[in-house]
Amino acid sequence: MSESSTPEPSVKPVTVAMVIQNYLPTVGGAERQLHSLNPLFIDRGINPIVYTRSRPGQPRTETLNGAKVVRVNCVGPKPMQSIMFVLGTLWHLIRTRPDVVHAYDTLTPSLTAGLNRLVTGTPYMTKLLRSGDLGDLNRLAEKPLGKARLALLKRSVTKFVAISHDLEHELSDRGIDNDRRVFIPNGVDTERFKPPAAANAGSGDVDARWAARRDVFDDWPTAPVVVIVGRVSPEKRVIELAKKWQQVLNSHPDAWLYVVGEGPLSPQLDGLANVRFLGRREDVPTILRWSDMYVSASSAEGLSNALLEAMASGCACIVTDVGGVADVMTDNVDGQIVGPEGPTRSADDIVDDITGHVVKLLSDPGARIDLGSKARQAVVDRYSLNSTADSLAGEYQTLGGGTGNS
Repeated sequence: MSESSTPEPSVKPVTVAMVIQNYLPTVGGAERQLHSLNPLFIDRGINPIVYTRSRPGQPRTETLNGAKVVRVNCVGPKPMQSIMFVLGTLWHLIRTRPDVVHAYDTLTPSLTAGLNRLVTGTPYMTKLLRSGDLGDLNRLAEKPLGKARLALLKRSVTKFVAISHDLEHELSDRGIDNDRRVFIPNGVDTERFKPPAAANAGSGDVDARWAARRDVFDDWPTAPVVVIVGRVSPEKRVIELAKKWQQVLNSHPDAWLYVVGEGPLSPQLDGLANVRFLGRREDVPTILRWSDMYVSASSAEGLSNALLEAMASGCACIVTDVGGVADVMTDNVDGQIVGPEGPTRSADDIVDDITGHVVKLLSDPGARIDLGSKARQAVVDRYSLNSTADSLAGEYQTLGGGTGNS
């Protein structure tokens, strides 16, 4: 007869409702991150259900990357859409009773999760997406009934997810105790986002790299391509960078700036010399893989998924000192950090500095390739998608009661 032993811990499936303002095919950092994580959650015993706003022409329900997506009907003016999203999603949550709710931002997703907790007691996590003056907490405080909503958030959230140390500090300053905060940075799929073989051949092989990418994009130049990936909106300052591109062309007349994304300011990119607007694309990994540099002049971020993806792809990156940039990158080691803004440094100064760094790196292919190689290694070492999935799944299991004895 075998000796008795303590039963091994077992994990039961935990259903997690992911409440997010927008979802695919709308593409942003938070949307891409969740879409990439969902299959990994499923592998770890998590059943994700995504609740998001409906958009014209999209199915009300479908399965994407293994996760059920439910689009809540939202019509009319923006305030009415927000009310419909809160009430419609709340109805689904009360009806389906997930084990955990994960709200992606402090606005309507967190309000919905908070109201659901008042009704059902279901624990919920709130992921903060951006820090600073334009960040989640400050935006919430400026909304109608913002102080009351902020008080509800502080009282009812089970766990806040901070994707940068900057956001952790903001939560601490708002009086959120350490045991209600968890630091889980975004992750990136380093197999999906990786350099081409030609990019690793050394500083003397840029011509070979440009020639090789013509087999992938036959309309790309055999010349430097600098890429921006993100929403073309005021806080991203894409237009300001594009209008300064002439400063780059003065010394590198064959260099191109490619803009990947969508947003209200995109028509202002028309007619600018050597600036190409690609719009929303499904082949972002391939675009980053074959670009020479990535730049961002953004004034507000949490932890930029686009930056992590560019670094993983081996791009030399030049970015502003916002959000979690300093967590990810060491200036002049695996990237170049510009800023921060302040009383003596305007947004225009920041954009000038970025274009100046672009000019210098275009003149030094060896330094450019070295920065890209070190950026890739930094992400592989510290920001893998699997690590993010492990950390989040562990929190879901704990909050949702998914760990027990068999």
